[in-house]
Amino acid sequence: QFPAIYPFQGSKYYIKRKYQPLEGKIYEPVEAVMILHDPLDWAIEAQVLTDVLIGGSPPGAGNSDSTHVPIYISNPDFTFAGEYPFTRFAAGAFADILRLLFEKRFG
Repeated sequence: QFPAIYPFQGSKYYIKRKYQPLEGKIYEPVEAVMILHDPLDWAIEAQVLTDVLIGGSPPGAGNSDSTHVPIYISNPDFTFAGEYPFTRFAAGAFADILRLLFEKRFG
């Protein structure tokens, strides 16, 4: 009814993939996280990024006392204007949510 309410929804924007577990693999440490755009599925991205930010091998195995992976965001705008008559959340809003989730999870 309101196609512009979230302009990135729909199958043409969301790529479905089958992921295989990496059992027995040696994980290379992530040196930094760069957010270029707000994700389409905030839930899975927030989960994976909190794991990566806390570090460890596999990601998420680190602890709050360890050195954290730095995070960079290309555009910290909280909202953007589009076709919908009211502003929409942008990458800065995702970064704020990620920060809150990380603090709630790891202190």
